[in-house]
Amino acid sequence: MDEVILELKNMKVDIAVVTETKKKGQVSQKLGYYDHFYSGVPKHIRAQQGVSIFIHRTLRKHITSWEAINERMIKVNMNIYGYRTTILGVYGVNEDALVANKDEFYEQLNDEIVKVGNTREIILLGDLNGRTGNKKQDDVVDRYGEEMLNDNGTKIINMCKQNNLRIMSGFFQHRCIHKYTRTQPTMNQESIIDYLLIKQRSRMKINNVRVYRGATCDSDYHLLKAKILFPRIKSQKDLIPREEDSLSVVISVSFFV
Repeated sequence: MDEVILELKNMKVDIAVVTETKKKGQVSQKLGYYDHFYSGVPKHIRAQQGVSIFIHRTLRKHITSWEAINERMIKVNMNIYGYRTTILGVYGVNEDALVANKDEFYEQLNDEIVKVGNTREIILLGDLNGRTGNKKQDDVVDRYGEEMLNDNGTKIINMCKQNNLRIMSGFFQHRCIHKYTRTQPTMNQESIIDYLLIKQRSRMKINNVRVYRGATCDSDYHLLKAKILFPRIKSQKDLIPREEDSLSVVISVSFFV
């Protein structure tokens, strides 16, 4: 845990989602520079899945509530620079999971997105265990994703279409080393399975989404980091335009495996 917190601090991360943590229970605690919100399996069940949200202590005053939904989903509600925002951390089911398990997962995830409503921003982060391919001039994936599209990826795209969400990594052009979020050298395989999703008509601006290698904490995953800009909301008192506020958001996956 100390190593994770140190990496997040060194990367100057404000909000991070960490998945596949395999810890039990539901916890809210202060850990160094961060507030840690965790959702895992009940204590009487073997440790598996698990998802966390880390929020830098300087943003503590912006947190309004949080909820441990289950071992695959957690959310924190915030009021960030005047934007009512829900941070939704998600750990998706595997590609080879039973169809019934997949349907149950995506049905619940869709329900949670619907609960956010139209008046709030949503930042959905996590390892969704799906490969969404690419498509030119598309509102959901756009051209800069990978070539591979699998069943989970199709389900992710359908969920995005249903809720008017956008997979932001496909909208930024980067070299492969800054694009693939998981590498498996023994299988000679690279893939994109970790994502940042926001509303297609969001007032937030995504400045960049890319992978950073090095801060892996002995994992085969790489950090997917984004910079999110929050344009100042003008009021009658704002006589002079002000600069945009920004947050650094990262999906840091499988640190504890």
